[in-house]
Amino acid sequence: MSTEVSFELPGAALSAHRWLLACGPDAQSHPPLIAELYADLLGNDAVAVGGYLYERADAGGRDEANTSGTLDRLHGEWLPRVEALTTALGAVNTAQFNGDALTGLVEDWRAVVTGLHGDVVDPAERVAEEFIARFAARFGAGQRDDARALIEAIPSRASRRAAVVWEMSRLLRSQGSRLSQTFGPTGGQREYMELREHAQRDFPHAVPGYRQDVPSWSEDHAMVTRAVRTAAALPDAASPLEAQQRRLAQRNSAQAELAASANEPAVSGLMALLPAAQEHALAVDALAEPVARLVAAARAMWLGVGSRLVARGGLAEAADVFYLQRAEIVGSVGGGEGPGSAEITRRRAEHTAFEAATPPSILGAGVTA
Repeated sequence: MSTEVSFELPGAALSAHRWLLACGPDAQSHPPLIAELYADLLGNDAVAVGGYLYERADAGGRDEANTSGTLDRLHGEWLPRVEALTTALGAVNTAQFNGDALTGLVEDWRAVVTGLHGDVVDPAERVAEEFIARFAARFGAGQRDDARALIEAIPSRASRRAAVVWEMSRLLRSQGSRLSQTFGPTGGQREYMELREHAQRDFPHAVPGYRQDVPSWSEDHAMVTRAVRTAAALPDAASPLEAQQRRLAQRNSAQAELAASANEPAVSGLMALLPAAQEHALAVDALAEPVARLVAAARAMWLGVGSRLVARGGLAEAADVFYLQRAEIVGSVGGGEGPGSAEITRRRAEHTAFEAATPPSILGAGVTA
């Protein structure tokens, strides 16, 4: 029996505001535990609906933070704090896990998220948005994508990972009709395995949307194989390497257009702003792997708690922990009763239905059905 879902804000007070889907086309539906956690970490201007995160569009003016030197602050202060939090999550003794320990971890995590956004990500994003707006004002609204090409991180961690998967897929595709789990003792097989080791070594925590309820490449090596086999079904024209080259060519063309008009005050201002405008994409890219490690450590911690509850008879399997609320976890590790297997099954089915649904890009005030 299918589960019907709808995207409803939890309460009239929230419905009085407009809410934008976070992460846009890359948005992921999280199970109850993680959706609650991420919404909590982002504060009062975020809400989870169907496991998807929405951010308040009319939250008012953001504090004017320092918009220069964001990368220096990221590497000097915030990346070490992310790593320290990852270490703390990895050191949790789940046998002694309780409500106070969980509260302390969430508070530390919230401080890192709030600081990163307030001191690095948001200020850098404002500069990037200003650059795009000023570029479009000078060269035309249709040239916004050229502005984005100028400030993107090329290559990025994601594009490097895609390139490795693509190279593996071309080797697999070269086997013709033999798209099986393995192929013969050829030089191609040796090269394939070397690339696979490279993928798992350099991109071990590849997960979509920082989800904690799904394994990463380091935990489930078959994920790499599935990614490669999916890419192997694509034609050569879908190459991410060629797409990156096209993007670089677009960037070079836009840079030449800027240089040709450098004597104009508006354009010279854009050129002066460009290095700072590029810092947002560079910061997000620099954060990608450390945050992925943080997510992997959190997943291991939750599964450890889940295993403890399985041993007590409170859960059928460790991964059921992702379908509890934090308060239910605190109660369960303290010896209380959890929601029961029937409710866990219902929540799993609801989450699956939300995953399959297309979330609205906007919720709340002024949005008509």
